[in-house]
Amino acid sequence: MPTDLHSLPTTVQQVVGNYTPSYVPLFSRIFDAGKTVAHEPKIGQIKIETTDVIGDATTRRITSQDTEFKSGKLATSNKVFNKYIRAVKFIKSGWQPEVNINKISAQVLDQNMQAFDINVLTGDPLKDGTLSNNGLMQSKDPNHVTNTSKELASALALSDAKTFLDGIIKQAEEMVGNAPKRIVFTGSLGDKLGGFVPNTAVSVLSAIKDAYTQQGKQLEWLFAPSGAGTKDGVMVVTPSVVTFNYTALPRLYKMGYNDENEYSWFVFIDGSSMVDVEKLGGVIVQPVTFR
Repeated sequence: MPTDLHSLPTTVQQVVGNYTPSYVPLFSRIFDAGKTVAHEPKIGQIKIETTDVIGDATTRRITSQDTEFKSGKLATSNKVFNKYIRAVKFIKSGWQPEVNINKISAQVLDQNMQAFDINVLTGDPLKDGTLSNNGLMQSKDPNHVTNTSKELASALALSDAKTFLDGIIKQAEEMVGNAPKRIVFTGSLGDKLGGFVPNTAVSVLSAIKDAYTQQGKQLEWLFAPSGAGTKDGVMVVTPSVVTFNYTALPRLYKMGYNDENEYSWFVFIDGSSMVDVEKLGGVIVQPVTFR
């Protein structure tokens, strides 16, 4: 491999092979691997066809004289995934002193991983507020549910916090079923639940977790990173009925050396994402206002 300044300093794998992110995205902990779909990183639009049961689909008892069965109804609809790519290019002159490409790459990837995470949550809204795609917290998906804001005391008592969470978990179970769920605290709600139960060394959230464990509920508890800029509230996600679509995760896409103009170039990309909620209530967002 050439070692002078007028050359490509390393390969893509050598640049990112030892990369350790300083920002761990929330989306990587919410969606199941089997419900994550990587699409070709091209600009365009995909229509995702969905078929749903309409009305009562429970079976009906039949007799030996019956010649017809109860008829069920299905309806087909389409959801649109807008595919696009984002990119940034860096150039290093061959006449400049050597720079630490690994460090620069890590900084770029960290910044873009955080930005990608925010877009997954918000739907990557345009300047006029129009969503580029359906996100986790902001969505036009007909199966996505956003409740009206609930008012809570800033100093959350254990009984009040438990009653509040009981309500949204019950709502999710009634709409989707008792499949495993991920409870995501956003904004400052998670911090407030970290307060201690009076005269104990047990946090409010720990006490609530223990209560649900004793009830046999399959719940996983997550916290939105402070860098995600989320508003106060909680989100209940049932991963078995939610599909995560994306075109490209943040990465160093290509690099090369321009012999004629004596510079190295590095292109980083990521792309659009879309959260497909397959059953009503698969994602429920409960905003909170503190008094």
